Amino acid sequence: MDNGFNALKSWGIHVPDEYDSALEYLMQNYPDNMFYIDSCPYTVSSNEKYGQFEVFYQQVLQGKLSKKSFLELEIKYLNVIIELWLYNKINVEFNSDWLWIRNKRRIVDKKYRKQLKDLIHKVKTTNIIEVTDRLELELIVQLGIRDVVSTTFYIENYEILIDPSWSCFIVYFKNIDLKEVVKDIVMTEGLYLRPGKISLRE
Repeated sequence: MDNGFNALKSWGIHVPDEYDSALEYLMQNYPDNMFYIDSCPYTVSSNEKYGQFEVFYQQVLQGKLSKKSFLELEIKYLNVIIELWLYNKINVEFNSDWLWIRNKRRIVDKKYRKQLKDLIHKVKTTNIIEVTDRLELELIVQLGIRDVVSTTFYIENYEILIDPSWSCFIVYFKNIDLKEVVKDIVMTEGLYLRPGKISLRE
């Protein structure tokens, strides 16, 4: 199957075979090019406090958080991806294990059921696809933010990688000058683009 390593080759980035993911390689070798898109403008040093601030869709399913509150945050991240999609070719890489998650239809909004069916069919033969349909893009963002599937977005024209990670996005810029372009988009949605020490969360 295709993977993000091939996508990065077109950017002049060659990931050694010993790495399991493109993100892992980029974080270890290009730390100054890594950023967060987050609802906090600065790094929160207290894990205890940040843990009470983070928002997860599982909290909605458990009745601990209203869906309205979750959607207010989700739409901000969705709009960031849509704005980037308008100006770029976007390829998305999937962890194919998500195909077997039984409750994914319960988590996905009903208006995306057709797109979900089509997407499941597509990723049976490849785990990286180009997204040209807005509804399909909205579905994919929702799947990632609601923790149904692990996704990585390759923003081709800008050569930016975005990896949704819990309640934030991890971002790699090949060209750091494009940071200001993305910062404008992000701040319009009431979010922040901030540097910081990036680590994969278990």
